[in-house]
Amino acid sequence: MATDLEFELTRNGDCLQLAGAVNIQGAQALLAQLRPLLEESDPPLKLDLAGVTEIDTAGLQLLLVARRTAMARRRALSIVAASPVVRSVLELCRWGELPPTAAGGAAS
Repeated sequence: MATDLEFELTRNGDCLQLAGAVNIQGAQALLAQLRPLLEESDPPLKLDLAGVTEIDTAGLQLLLVARRTAMARRRALSIVAASPVVRSVLELCRWGELPPTAAGGAAS
């Protein structure tokens, strides 16, 4: 059975790489995959969002839940790469310190 989800989450050591659409259609499924990783005690967790092609308010909420969960567990969580679309949303929301925009797409 094919899935309608448009994202891919892979783990490379302490870095979670997220690609595709982070939107209302897949937010709950993505949170279900992220939550156990966030609940681990260590090491600090890094999010690579360079491959994210779309993010909506559900995707932003998911990032906020991830940040809150990590903080509650006294676990470091940082965004180490962001696509132009992610960067513009995070800037709009005054996320805080952001990494440089990922190569492969200029912000317009």
